[in-house]
Amino acid sequence: MPPHLTRRAMLATSLTVAAGAVAFGFWQGLRSRAELEQPPAPPLLLPEDQAARARAVAQQHPTVQALVGSGARPDSPVQVNPVTGPDGRIVAAGVWFPFDAPRTVRATWVHPADWEVNWPPTRFVQATYTVEEAWGILVWVDLASEQVVRLEASGPYARVAPDEDPFVLRGELRDRAIQLALDAPWLAPLLTRAEPSVMEHLPGIHDRQGDLIGAVVGLQFSEPLAVSGTFPVVVKDERADWDDAEIREQTIEQKVSLVVVVVSFRDDRALGLWYWE
Repeated sequence: MPPHLTRRAMLATSLTVAAGAVAFGFWQGLRSRAELEQPPAPPLLLPEDQAARARAVAQQHPTVQALVGSGARPDSPVQVNPVTGPDGRIVAAGVWFPFDAPRTVRATWVHPADWEVNWPPTRFVQATYTVEEAWGILVWVDLASEQVVRLEASGPYARVAPDEDPFVLRGELRDRAIQLALDAPWLAPLLTRAEPSVMEHLPGIHDRQGDLIGAVVGLQFSEPLAVSGTFPVVVKDERADWDDAEIREQTIEQKVSLVVVVVSFRDDRALGLWYWE
């Protein structure tokens, strides 16, 4: 499973891969009970019969059979972890098939778009693309229907081929995101001094229903520019939904060569900076 990412690491990933990994990423770790000065909660466990059945269903999937096969790690058993739905109940089993070594794999993958608000999921993103540096395959099996509802190659350094990434903006949506970023009035002092180049692959931002609500736009300047002023900054916990993000005014006094802007399609404007360096 991917580890918890810092904002910088998540940014680097999203600019070269897709924010869908952020939007649809499943983080099983909850807020530490130690922070709340409470005893740790007992771990959620699947009954062995359910785990065994989910493992069997996942192993029968054609993609798993084609890609894992002899490439599985013989010293690491298939892991099965519970998946909780919107109401906190265990609704699925997450089955992890590790490879013997990181691999480049290509297949048709399935992402449940609205699993955080609907179970079983009602909306899916299904697309064929290549994943580099995959450490294994993650499969979610719905316990009630015994159907596969999620299938993806994953790993801490997994990279989706940008030209194939279903979560990268293209065409009119990409043009709209760029224009919203460039029209931000608080960016005008920078843009009048130098024209930035726009990073080629711009990831979209999705809400918990799976709807596209915005984008992340990277603007790169050829030379560092001195920045002095107050800017809106988008602040979001890395595990939180984008709807929970806050916009805070922050003073920036430094030279920057890269600024990353969060734009909202719903508000039809740039919300603020997400990152700068």
